[in-house]
Order: sequence, then structure tokens, then C-alpha cells
Amino acid sequence: MIRRNRQFHSLFRSIPNEEQLIKTYHCAIQKDILIQGHIYISEHHICFKSNIFGWTTTIVLPFTDISSIKKRKTVKMIPNAIEIYQKSNQKQHFLTSFMSRDRTYQLMTDLWWKHHQNKSIQSIPEQQQQISDTNQQNKTEFYTNTDVDDITGITIVDNNESQLMGIQRQPDIQTPQDKKKQYQQSWNQDYQWVMATLSIILLLSGISIAYRINIICHQLMQW
Repeated sequence: MIRRNRQFHSLFRSIPNEEQLIKTYHCAIQKDILIQGHIYISEHHICFKSNIFGWTTTIVLPFTDISSIKKRKTVKMIPNAIEIYQKSNQKQHFLTSFMSRDRTYQLMTDLWWKHHQNKSIQSIPEQQQQISDTNQQNKTEFYTNTDVDDITGITIVDNNESQLMGIQRQPDIQTPQDKKKQYQQSWNQDYQWVMATLSIILLLSGISIAYRINIICHQLMQW
């Protein structure tokens, strides 16, 4: 771990030396083409690094500059992608090819909430305008029903404003049983994705072999 932490700081020199690397994952980022690389998750940053034949791609995202993190699917089928929205430049970073998307997402969101623990969830402006300022109970129900699992469609407001709205996110408390169940669900999803990918590869391989056999039989018949 010490060696990986040194490598992390050598790749991202803008990160303070006292900041510790937590986890590294292989993934790819969608640009004009799909760029293979690694994502580095530290105490205060999400970083991406790729070096393909000297062509380097480097991205450093402080958790404080991230407005949302969403689960996504590659080609709308394979659940192996995460999309990160950056506040400062309004960019969307689409990361894909995760072997364990849900565990990566869980780590990201846990750290994200730690950096926003004194803030609360506010809906998008169009939804907020539909809530009457005089009906505090309806406001509380609306924000309670907001989908916080994917951290999607939300912005951050100051704690003073959230107290006036009557909303506040409670800290997550997980028992060992909950963590075990969550791990099992994540493993099952990863297993299903791997099996689906292998099935597709086997199907394509079978089609390719059948096509080659057909060509050989056709050539033998001509002889």
C-alpha cells in the first residue's frame, strides 16, 4: 500500500503528500474514443490516469467539486459505468468497464457524503418551484422521497437554508449484517454481468466457428 501511495503521488503531483490513497480500479473513460486507464480514489479526490504510447490523459476531481454521481449502463445494457458531474466546469465524466461497478460506486458516494455532511439535498429548480413556501410539511415529504441512492438530480444548499426548509440528511448507520448483505448483492450483480459477457463472447465465437466450417465444407464440395 505504501508503494501504491507513492506511485499515486508521483502521478498526481497536485495532490497533497499527506493525502492517502484508498483504492485503485481499472476502468476506461469515454472521450472521442474509449481510453483505458486506472481510477484512483483518495481521501479527498477521484483521479483518472491513462498513458497509451505516450498519449497521457489526467483528470483530478476533488469531492467538493462533484455535484452528483450516477450509475450508468454501457450501450444501455451492461451495468458497468459511473457518470460524475463536475460543478466548476459543468463537465460530465463517463467512466466505464468496471469489473465491480457497485462497490466502486459505494466507495465514491460514501466519501462524497463525508465531504457534504453539513449540507442537505435540494431538488432541481423546476421541482422546487412547485412546492408552496407556506406548506412546510409537503416540502419535508418531497425531499424525504428524493432518490438519494444514485445522488441524481440534486444540488447542495447551505445548512442554514436546509434548516429553514426542514430537511436534513441523517448519517448512514450500517450494521455488519447490512454490509454483508450489501456485499452479497454487489457480488451477485458482478457475477451476473460477467456471466452475461461470457455468454455473448461464447455465442459470437460459436457463430464464427460455424461460419468457418461452412466455408470449408463449401470448398470441399467444389473439389
